Amino acid sequence: MFVIIFTGYIRGSFILPSVAGPISYFSTIETNKPHKWLGSGTFKYKDKVRECVKEEKEKLKTSQSKSSFNRENEEQDISFWFLAQKYLKNCKTNYDRKTVHEKKYCYKRFYKAVGNLDVTEIQPPMILDFLDDRAESRSNNAAKKDRKNLKAFFRWLRKMHGIMHDPTAPIEKKPHSKKSVGLYLSRTSSESCLQRRVMIGS
Repeated sequence: MFVIIFTGYIRGSFILPSVAGPISYFSTIETNKPHKWLGSGTFKYKDKVRECVKEEKEKLKTSQSKSSFNRENEEQDISFWFLAQKYLKNCKTNYDRKTVHEKKYCYKRFYKAVGNLDVTEIQPPMILDFLDDRAESRSNNAAKKDRKNLKAFFRWLRKMHGIMHDPTAPIEKKPHSKKSVGLYLSRTSSESCLQRRVMIGS
């Protein structure tokens, strides 16, 4: 009967007779995580122990390969929404809740407007259309806030990810203006106001 215990570092494997007697054997698989318990079992023949060690090593390599592949895919993902989420996560520790909410709201609307493009595919005309729509529906000041938030995002990409593409660079600030709120008076109300003015004047 053989006993197999997996622990240690993966640079190879070996079979050692235990102090309990010649019929019990221990096997150690070396992993890149020290003292990690991988499994145990009892085996009748030494060949079975070696076979099990080999299978465990292959499983470990496959798992490490998949983990590495997932990390590489994440590092290569330069889609707008993915990177915007990373930026917002960073902003939570640097800005107050109101500022983070303002940025998040801006990026959500931009995402809906242009789709989940790679950040390098976003062009100045897309930014300009987005800001013009915002100015028409709200105000120039609202558009200026969106421009500021998009510019901050691309500045962060340059610093943290080395992405030099900045489609906000040629976009100029809109002049300061707010949409005036119209006040409408009924005919009777306006006549009443006029009468008061006449009485005060007299």
